[in-house]
Amino acid sequence: MHSLRWYISVGFLMVGVGPLIFFGAQRISALFSTQNASIQQKHEPMAESLAQAIYGYLLDQTAALQSTASQVESDTDAGIPHLNDSSFNPARLNQALAAAHSAQPALLQLYVGNLKGRAVAAAPPAGVGVDYADWNYVKDVLNPGRVGPKYSDVIRSKGDSSVAAVVIAVPILDAGRHLVGFLAGTVNLSEVQRLSTYSRIGVNGQAVVVDRRGRVIAHPRDDWRLEAKDLSSAAIFQQSLGQETGVSWYTDPD
Repeated sequence: MHSLRWYISVGFLMVGVGPLIFFGAQRISALFSTQNASIQQKHEPMAESLAQAIYGYLLDQTAALQSTASQVESDTDAGIPHLNDSSFNPARLNQALAAAHSAQPALLQLYVGNLKGRAVAAAPPAGVGVDYADWNYVKDVLNPGRVGPKYSDVIRSKGDSSVAAVVIAVPILDAGRHLVGFLAGTVNLSEVQRLSTYSRIGVNGQAVVVDRRGRVIAHPRDDWRLEAKDLSSAAIFQQSLGQETGVSWYTDPD
């Protein structure tokens, strides 16, 4: 009798961030209603738990950025009212960003941008002067009609696809609560790999996390994770990609 490999995909959406959770159950030699119920009882809660853990991680990073933005806004020496002036001096703001960057290990980069989308202060400082105006998360955070944090798609470093990250941007307001710029942090997603490692059930069970395009963020096979392997053609992902939330099941005979 052919064995069946069961897959479960739990999708969730966090504003602009929608990684899908792909959860593979153990091999079974036959499929009966009792086994079906057993798989669902064991694996679906685990997949949902992993989804919530990743969601919580991103929420924590967002809260940390919002806290940093509030500190910057309240620092009268940071020169926030003059953020868009050509004569703006970023020295004080660079110091504040450097301190926040060192205190948040998950941040690969932290920068403040003006209303034109250009970074006027950054940690590391090499990011100063970079134009981010064409990025959708910057367009969104600088849109007064769209209040709140904004998120990029999953990005990867040029020449090193193994470093997966997401950019979170929050607005910066002056004392009159007018939008004057934004604070953005590039968040390393290596924590997602650690979380998925603890979500394995049984000998053959495995947890895989992909981005909205089906490229691997976390996987038991390091080579697939390092190359950001494209799994969008896999049946379970074709069934799940494009959905914002929910649970999908898929069976695949060997």
